[in-house]
Amino acid sequence: MFKIKNKLSSNLKTALEKNIYKNYRVIISCRSLLEKIEKRVLSSKGELLYTLPNLNCICANISKRTIERLSEYPEVKYIDFDSLVFSIPFNHSPISNIEKTKVNNPYTQIDENKYSLNGKDVCIGIIGTGIYPHSDFTKPDNRIVKFLDLTENYTYTYDNCGLGTFIAGIIGGNGYSSKGSIKGVAPRCNFYSIKVFDNTERAFASTILHSIYTLIEESREYNIKLIYLPLETFEFNPFILELFEKTFDYVAEMGLTIIIPTGSNSNKASTICGISSLNNCICIGGLSSINPPILYKYSSSGPYKRKHKPDFLAPCYKKFTTNLNIDYIPEKDNIKLYPHALRYNYAEVSSVALSAAYICGICAMLYEHKSDLTMKDIYSLLKLSATPLELPKESMGNGIVLEQNLTLTKDDKKKHGII
Repeated sequence: MFKIKNKLSSNLKTALEKNIYKNYRVIISCRSLLEKIEKRVLSSKGELLYTLPNLNCICANISKRTIERLSEYPEVKYIDFDSLVFSIPFNHSPISNIEKTKVNNPYTQIDENKYSLNGKDVCIGIIGTGIYPHSDFTKPDNRIVKFLDLTENYTYTYDNCGLGTFIAGIIGGNGYSSKGSIKGVAPRCNFYSIKVFDNTERAFASTILHSIYTLIEESREYNIKLIYLPLETFEFNPFILELFEKTFDYVAEMGLTIIIPTGSNSNKASTICGISSLNNCICIGGLSSINPPILYKYSSSGPYKRKHKPDFLAPCYKKFTTNLNIDYIPEKDNIKLYPHALRYNYAEVSSVALSAAYICGICAMLYEHKSDLTMKDIYSLLKLSATPLELPKESMGNGIVLEQNLTLTKDDKKKHGII
């Protein structure tokens, strides 16, 4: 009995003892024989949500009795609650007059790309709030190559929160609606959007993990090179963190790169937490100002144990990006509904998620010029391009990375006519 009890997390054990719920959404870690556990879940009238074979895990909604029965199976290693994951918060306001706003906005930064790189044909997988079918993504060609909705199961693209559309604009808006005045870093990249957050901007860890493995499985078909996770976790749960760490390791082995913001805690020391503290992901913090360098107020900082996180910094305050209509519903009775013209095509947005989106666009350009780069290669090239700032090391990592300071190898510079 002692060994069986040790298979349950302390929180889950307490919840079962107090009979808090009729059913519990849990992640079941198995040693082997996933199919046997799946059959047991279904035979007990439980709901099988996801199977994660790479992690030997199952996510399910099951009763107390089923949990107790499963804990007796030698194939079952550990059972815990499925943790909540949160979308990164943001502030925004629509832009009514682009040129006037640009003049009055001291934070406007126009980067100069000295290479002929624009992210062409490189696909970024974004796991977030969805993506609005803005003209900057759909015209003259539709660059949203695939959309999966794990909240409402809609077929067509939409975003009822906002962040997914804002970060996509920073990464790869092509400026169609502004005649090129407002563009993203990689305006010819493609997007594969998986919507995991509903309008409460919350999701479960298992849904995120399932989405990451979905992108890995389809990475060759869509040329996915980057996975962007504009999300954060707050609790210290070693079991959940281990699942993400194993997943991040697998992503790196498959030749893809994960980009993640530091999180939205205050910029004080040792506020970074959760999945942004893990290895095998590139963690990005935000700046309110470059000269003088000022950290964005809601950009979490290190140190975390002996790690120097974040890895890099980028601007994230009052950035211009694509706007949306959060009330748009993409279909009714399985019939596609087309969005009305936006009153304001662009918005001024502040969020640490934008800094990571900016770096994601730069990484898309790096993959464009050399498609077989590993995550370590990407990290090294970003480090070569980074400029240290007068900020504590634990707050800035290797420094700020800007598009105009992007450094390529000597051979790559010859290829692009720089030397």
